[in-house]
Amino acid sequence: MLLEMRLRRIQYRMPMVVPYWYDLSPKQQEVLISMAYNLGIRGKLGFDDMHTAASHKDYETAACQCSIPYGQYKLVMSQANGHTSWLF
Repeated sequence: MLLEMRLRRIQYRMPMVVPYWYDLSPKQQEVLISMAYNLGIRGKLGFDDMHTAASHKDYETAACQCSIPYGQYKLVMSQANGHTSWLF
């Protein structure tokens, strides 16, 4: 129930914070919803290069830009990046 409410809230807000939202495929929207769920809406917005590329429909670059090789989290993030980047 709580999960569903949180996901509905994120889905409702995404078109407001991602101007190109309706240009994305459902799978691409799922990637951004997943990022917003795990990082928060503000956290997801920190991926400026990814958003710039996606807004120009350069999905190959967008996929590369959604990775976070980040210190001790590098292995975990590389696994997560592999699961999300292919969707772009």
